[in-house]
Amino acid sequence: MYTREIELMKEFDRCDDNIKEFTQMCDLAKYDQSEVDAYIDSQRSRMDEIAKELDQGMYPKVMVESHFKQWEDTRDIRHLLYVIETVVSNREEERDFYEGLDHEANIVLTTKL
Repeated sequence: MYTREIELMKEFDRCDDNIKEFTQMCDLAKYDQSEVDAYIDSQRSRMDEIAKELDQGMYPKVMVESHFKQWEDTRDIRHLLYVIETVVSNREEERDFYEGLDHEANIVLTTKL
């Protein structure tokens, strides 16, 4: 994994921890609810920015479906029927790809980044 991605993931975790700690402190002390909401919103917006930046490095992906004969060993290439490659450009397309699979078929999925 790239150094920048690791740093972003650590920062994401810190933001999440900050929200939890701040919420616990607010339960003990008397804080104005608008201040609490503003702080939590700022942390969540930073988490959204981090998630978007991490997503940019993950796409496009090539999803490879290898379809095999039903009930046959997928390690044996002789049982391979066909292969389909699909390019996904974001999380929504990836979700649609997974939802569109025949979950009862004998398939091996591979992802190429």
